[in-house]
Amino acid sequence: MKIRNIYLSSLTSIAVLSSAAAFADEGVYVPELEGGITASVGAWIATPSSAQNAPIFTRGDQVEALNVTPGYDVGIDASLGYIFDETANGIEVFYRNFDTNESGEFTAVDPTDDTNTVDITDNLGYELNTFDLMISQYMNIGEHMQMRFGAGASYVELEENESATIAATSSRGNFPDGGFAQQSSEYKGWGPRLGIDARYDFGEDIEGLGIVAGGSVAYFLGDLDAVTPQVKNKAIAYINNELDNQAVTNLRGNVGIDYVYYFEDQDLPTLGLEIGYQVDYYADAISASQATSSSEITFTEAATFSGPYVNLKGVF
Repeated sequence: MKIRNIYLSSLTSIAVLSSAAAFADEGVYVPELEGGITASVGAWIATPSSAQNAPIFTRGDQVEALNVTPGYDVGIDASLGYIFDETANGIEVFYRNFDTNESGEFTAVDPTDDTNTVDITDNLGYELNTFDLMISQYMNIGEHMQMRFGAGASYVELEENESATIAATSSRGNFPDGGFAQQSSEYKGWGPRLGIDARYDFGEDIEGLGIVAGGSVAYFLGDLDAVTPQVKNKAIAYINNELDNQAVTNLRGNVGIDYVYYFEDQDLPTLGLEIGYQVDYYADAISASQATSSSEITFTEAATFSGPYVNLKGVF
């Protein structure tokens, strides 16, 4: 039995191909899908979150930490794939980009003279780029639910950059007036990804409306490079840290609703609109250093990007 292809692919996420035949068998079975090109493009309004506290200033064993809270910004998701005719198999390329910057102003204690203060203008930015190449297997559960199981390869670039412009409020201090300090972290890695997605279709009761949900996990190995400033004797010295073969675990998840428009002529494209909420989590993907007068401590932190999304999708 050949199954009508009503929609494929979204975000990390969802394969929506289901039977239009009223006599579809109940139970779990592998469908025979119509072949075609699948595509999606969308935007998500996300905010990055991290435990990063930007330890730019040190005085003995004490660190003056600056906290900039990033706001929401717009990211891009896109995918392009192909379903092999009269099979339950497909292939898809997925791309995600997110880039944001946020600024803040602070007054901190001069690390060389605690009777003096400095005014700091701080900027914190994140940039995320990911690529996935996934092979998929589809499975129907009854008349109204379809699942997609995927496996493939994934690539990630995750950068965090923080810069501070410093002005001493008093000439008594030894801090470099008008100084500029910057710290950064950059991770690049490859690894396998496994995913599972599902869509529940309400059928003729509410034709075209469905519930979608999905998740995936990836394990990356790559290089994590970090640069951290340290103030000594009215000068800013930079400490470089290079972590090779750094392991990063990525977890993605989303849940939402969609509406699919069915054309009467099966040769015409099928279009759908999806809205929901998604989370993209990267463990140990950001490097930071805390330098004191006697030692330097390097540690890693997680970064999470989360927020609502909207996605236009179709099969052609």
